[in-house]
Amino acid sequence: MDNMLKAVKTERKLPTRQLQEVSPEVPRKSSSTIQSPQDVLRVLKEGPSIDEVRHILSVLSATHDGSFNIAAPGALAAQIIQVLVSQTIPNFWDQIKDDREYEQVKSQLLKCMKSVSGLGAIIARLKALTSASKNGTTPGQLTVSPEQIHILVVFLEELLQGSEYAATIWRRIKEKSENRTRRTVLWKDFVSLIATSRLISAVAEAEDVVQKSGKSLSGSWIAKGNDYTRWLARNIAHCAQSARSDPILTGDMTFAAADMCRKALVLGYTDCLVEELIIRLPITQLAEDKVLIKLVQQLHAHEQRSFLMSILRILTKIIDGYPSQAWDLSSLGKTPNHIASCAAFLRAVLSGIENSTVNVVELLTKPDISLLTGSGGLRRAVLVALSEDEDRMQIATEKLMEKFGDQMFVRHSPIIQQEAAAQLLLMACGYVHRKQPMFLFTIAKSSARMHGISNRLNSTSPRARWLGMVVSMTISKLTDKKGSQLSFTDDSMETPEAKWYRKLVEADDKIGSLDEFYKIIAPTSIAKAKPKTVSGSVAKRTAKPQAKPQKTPKKPAAPTGLRIVELGSDDEEEDELVPYAKPDSDPEDEDEDPTLVQRNKPKAPVYIRDLIIGLCDTENYDRHRLALTTAPNLIRRKANFGKEVSDHSEELASILMGMNDQFEMDDFHELRQEALIAVLVAQPTRIAPYLARSCFEGDYSLQQRTTMLTALGLGAREIAGYKDEDRLEAPSFPTKQLPEHLHKVYSETKGPSVAKVSSRLEASMVGPLALNAADQLSGPNALKVRTFSSRMSVEKARKKPIPNALAKIVAENFFFPLTGRWWSQMQAYGNKSVAFSSHLLPTYLRTLAILLNASGPSTLSLPQMTSELWDLLLSLRSNALNENDIGVLESLLFTFLALLDMNEDKQRLATEHGKELVETQEWAKMVLERMGEGGEEAERVRMLAAVVVVRCHEVVEKWQRLMLGDMVDL
Repeated sequence: MDNMLKAVKTERKLPTRQLQEVSPEVPRKSSSTIQSPQDVLRVLKEGPSIDEVRHILSVLSATHDGSFNIAAPGALAAQIIQVLVSQTIPNFWDQIKDDREYEQVKSQLLKCMKSVSGLGAIIARLKALTSASKNGTTPGQLTVSPEQIHILVVFLEELLQGSEYAATIWRRIKEKSENRTRRTVLWKDFVSLIATSRLISAVAEAEDVVQKSGKSLSGSWIAKGNDYTRWLARNIAHCAQSARSDPILTGDMTFAAADMCRKALVLGYTDCLVEELIIRLPITQLAEDKVLIKLVQQLHAHEQRSFLMSILRILTKIIDGYPSQAWDLSSLGKTPNHIASCAAFLRAVLSGIENSTVNVVELLTKPDISLLTGSGGLRRAVLVALSEDEDRMQIATEKLMEKFGDQMFVRHSPIIQQEAAAQLLLMACGYVHRKQPMFLFTIAKSSARMHGISNRLNSTSPRARWLGMVVSMTISKLTDKKGSQLSFTDDSMETPEAKWYRKLVEADDKIGSLDEFYKIIAPTSIAKAKPKTVSGSVAKRTAKPQAKPQKTPKKPAAPTGLRIVELGSDDEEEDELVPYAKPDSDPEDEDEDPTLVQRNKPKAPVYIRDLIIGLCDTENYDRHRLALTTAPNLIRRKANFGKEVSDHSEELASILMGMNDQFEMDDFHELRQEALIAVLVAQPTRIAPYLARSCFEGDYSLQQRTTMLTALGLGAREIAGYKDEDRLEAPSFPTKQLPEHLHKVYSETKGPSVAKVSSRLEASMVGPLALNAADQLSGPNALKVRTFSSRMSVEKARKKPIPNALAKIVAENFFFPLTGRWWSQMQAYGNKSVAFSSHLLPTYLRTLAILLNASGPSTLSLPQMTSELWDLLLSLRSNALNENDIGVLESLLFTFLALLDMNEDKQRLATEHGKELVETQEWAKMVLERMGEGGEEAERVRMLAAVVVVRCHEVVEKWQRLMLGDMVDL
């Protein structure tokens, strides 16, 4: 038994620290023994030191010339890249990125990761970390540090830096992959990573995770679509240029660049891509410098069309961004420089790309496209670029003439598109007449032209008929002899506008130089053409210079105020001293914390330039708030004083439209809206079309677009002479009010809105009908007592007529730009357009109704506005009823009611719009049938539908014989 309990070994256990000191070190391979890729992978997994990382990267860089290539796809290379991305870069990047000692290590690491596999591994790692951060962690899992995501984003920015990245990838693919199919597959994978939204979305999600974690992170250029697309365009341009100089890249490189361009065109930033390519690949007269043309020739037909449309949009920005007298009568004989240079570039593109001329001819014959509808300078540039091709010019003229006289186009197209078609047709006829007068004579006498004139003269729209008369007279003057020329004895044919239209056939523009075009489109020139943004340098220039310190003058020998007193007379001297007055109490001194007292309060802006600086200052709350509150009064005060407002009106409107509530003010939207209305009232002919265009274009939110529509509606009422009651300051209640924070909650908002104005208009239109119905139900007129008022009281109650300045400008500057842009959006995007949004459409319809009401029944353009608005409303009736959207239905019925109420000439409605009257009446009856019992909103819809039915029935019942003729007696 004792033998069993005998001790075999006695050992004294040391503490942990002593054990570590005496234990032998585990043998490990030194850096000099890392020779193979397997050794590299093993050491990277074990956690190497910075010296070992340096040696590993040198080995990987050297193996590019050996058998192993980390850039080539393979299992071992993928494992090494994975370890570099997940461990090495997060551990060592902060140490080596800014240290000159490790500059070589940094360059070698970037070189190792410049491959398709490296980029794919970084994107996959970013997505994995982002997904883990969003989904959270479960017990037992490691938390994801936002610092890792931040480091990967910074490393990715450094990796993609420069315009040679794509060319470097292609060079490595071609050097190490002899198989053409394998090269194509690798390049396709690379393009799918870099030229699609995968990289942008991965970095954007990563940034969002980092910012939510509380870490400050400046926005990466990779996550910004415009900046990333321009970087991609620079890489495409570098690849295309390298294809003609580098023997390794020659051949397939042009196809590779076109493949990148093809993918980038659907990225969503086409204009940025094309603009950067135009700048980086200039076209000259030399054949070897037409790299851009060769690049576009590699694209498919629909991609070439998209590329051409982007070119036209860029040319529109250039032409419209420079001040010119492009449409004055005196300028038709002299081509402005920027139009001539843009035409030179467009001609170079058309002559090099086979299908582009066909696309331009098709574009000319479709004036419903907003590009040619909105820019008159672009129309001139396109025509002069096409003028040398006589065959295409003749085809375009013939199709334009057919389109202009087409019955469907005359009846249903917006007036803004018909005006564009008329201008295009007249200028094209001028070009054809100078080179092929017999061809113009032939098509002018054709049956299609004669039918087109008839369709124009039979139109119910006065503007459409007027355009037909002007065009017919002008073409007849070119083709017919002096005695047999067509002439209309109408006063409207002698107006300055009619003379301007007839002068368009004399437009004979010339082609400019390509060198001048590239001077204009250069980044510095584009920056000069764009409105200047307020920056620190601008603030310094506009700030008042500080006054120089004045030198203290020398004291005179006998200064005034000093008196000679006897020495020792202290009592007398004390009596002569006057004490300082006690300073007034300062409310700021009552603050308990003296550090919160602000002595340097900003002053209210006196000049418009100071107002712009204050509105753009989103860092200083007091200055920004003061500028926003004083903006309406300052703009109205300066509207007719000098040129401050006129020179900065568009810049002010742009700032106010794009402004966001940085400081979460309670009355921010009301203040911004009042300022925007003030700018509109000050410069209506310039700002109203600008707001109408921006409402359907640009990167604006629904709230900002609603503010634009509200400004158009309320500003138009102010120009017309109406004073909205809700825009006046209500008198304060004489008794005590609630505390300020509660008063804001329970008091009514004073801000103007389209809904408030439309509610008052609705009451004024429905009220008389309700009183008439109540009067009929109360009994016969013989039993009623009628009260008589004195003449003085009647005259006092009668409203005095006010001058309506809106009637002269409402059609051209307010109404037709809104309807024309709406139709363009519908034709381009359909129901997916922002204009069809259920949040924006009711405000848009009510704005049109307010414009119609504010212009008054005596407006000369009321028939034309009625025709266009009626077509727009009838196009929405089926969608509004099928979707059963209460807001859209109510706005649609209200606009119908305003349309019928403003047209006091009911006979003209029955004569020219009989079909529309019947269709409106039947649709309103259908709304009544489908809208069952419901809440307050449903009752309002039923009430409006009933009023519309009654209004239509009154016209139809009274003028049915005029509408149907002798068929009534059958």
